[in-house]
Amino acid sequence: MDSDPPSSSGRSGWHRLLIGLLSLFCFVAGLQLLRSATATLTPELGTLFDHYVRGGLPTLGFGWLTSYVLTNGSVAAAIAVTYFESGLLDASNLLLMVGGTRLGGAGIVILIGIFDYLFHRETSLRRACSMGVLVFVVTHLASIPATGLGYAWVWLRPTWLSESLGIDALQIPLPASFDFIADSVTGALGAMPTFAFGLVGLMGSLKLFDAILETGDSTALRARITHALSSRWVAFLLGVIVTSLTLSVAFSLGLLVPLYNRERISDELLIPYILGANIGTLADTFVVALIIERAGAVSVMLSFVGALFVTTLLLLALFRPVNRLTLNIQDWTTRNDRNFILFAVSVILVPILMLAVGFV
Repeated sequence: MDSDPPSSSGRSGWHRLLIGLLSLFCFVAGLQLLRSATATLTPELGTLFDHYVRGGLPTLGFGWLTSYVLTNGSVAAAIAVTYFESGLLDASNLLLMVGGTRLGGAGIVILIGIFDYLFHRETSLRRACSMGVLVFVVTHLASIPATGLGYAWVWLRPTWLSESLGIDALQIPLPASFDFIADSVTGALGAMPTFAFGLVGLMGSLKLFDAILETGDSTALRARITHALSSRWVAFLLGVIVTSLTLSVAFSLGLLVPLYNRERISDELLIPYILGANIGTLADTFVVALIIERAGAVSVMLSFVGALFVTTLLLLALFRPVNRLTLNIQDWTTRNDRNFILFAVSVILVPILMLAVGFV
């Protein structure tokens, strides 16, 4: 008697599992290559960091621009953690650079909208950039004060809290073979090629994970999220949960873009969801902090997440004026080409000027 052929859903499940394992391997391998290459490059990079990327605005601008260059805020934040492990950044500068990657990650959405509008012209300026402007403004309203608050907390160094809770002892141990292979690759290829391969590994792992998400039923997930959006507090929690579980703020926010464009979801629910996604997107950076071997990275990440949580709750408590401010900025930016160009130039110029402070 012939056996039944495997179902398409079963094959799809195994396919997603294999891609997921490959994504995990690429993530860990890429991170290990970055760690090994950064450790080798530390003497050369240390001189540059000491002169140009130390403290305050330069570090914040450096994290912001790194996100632009890599077109990925999560990978830029992972690099910041490897710089911390190698001693290129201290705790306060790690927090500043991670904060900068969040500002840059929001700016990437604007830049994508700019290129889409300039090169395709298939939609209006408002439609191409309105969602990106909203994400940018909301992210900055939460992340800028959170970076300041987190920086103050780390600078005060209340070590009693981390020591009493054993926070810095938290770690995800990896087999020693990963270090051996990464160091061997660095020795054979050199630090710069290894660093490049590490970047490719990290970015490839996120692309593979996005591919898994795209094979799922996003329509059904979108329907469930829409049905659950009953208040701004629920929307905030959903933003945190969905983004943390999917490890992709692009996918998380992308679920709501069609609904927003069709005006089937209000700003009163979308803005809290963006605030939640802004916290959830730090999940992968927190994992990187757990993997590296230098104590203090976990405390820094918890400080930033805690500060971001505080500022987000404050924004939600003052939601009416925050909502009005956000929509006014969005309306002004997308009103005409002149306003849009001014906004776009500032998005690019501000981090460059912040980094330039270190050259003065």
